[in-house]
Amino acid sequence: MVKLFCALAGVKGNAFSVTIDASESVGDLKKAIKKENEDITCAARKVELFLARMGDNTWLDRSGAEAVTLDENGHPEGFAHMDELNWIEDYYGEEFQPKRGEIHVLVVVPPSNKKQCLDWRSTRWGSHTYDPNSLYFVLDKEDVDESGLPPVRMMLYCRPTFSTASSSSCANEY
Repeated sequence: MVKLFCALAGVKGNAFSVTIDASESVGDLKKAIKKENEDITCAARKVELFLARMGDNTWLDRSGAEAVTLDENGHPEGFAHMDELNWIEDYYGEEFQPKRGEIHVLVVVPPSNKKQCLDWRSTRWGSHTYDPNSLYFVLDKEDVDESGLPPVRMMLYCRPTFSTASSSSCANEY
């Protein structure tokens, strides 16, 4: 078993360790990294790993990993990509002994495509009228077209607590 210290490339305060058998594949290392780091929400197969060794054969430290920049392809500049079909020992050797403060793996996760939230005031359709006596709120296709939701007419159920909150605190905003 080997302990590898990993860091999300260019992200502050995120170093973590993974213990894995050196005879496992880099693909298995991806799965172990995803399991160990709850900040990684994509599929393990979409994670890309890079050997955190600099040109002079020294390992990055925490501040070095935090300072790494990504190129136009989203890869850390100057670091070797780790092929998921290779064995871990192909990169670290059979007798690898990590030292204190070293980072061995740079982890790159794909950017999220998820839209955060829809700000009603910023839509091109303007503000909406809500009837506090209704249990439903209708959004036309045009309302959701650029929101990341399916572009169809939607009928949303409004809980009574929403009715109370929206009529007392939000009604005067629009």
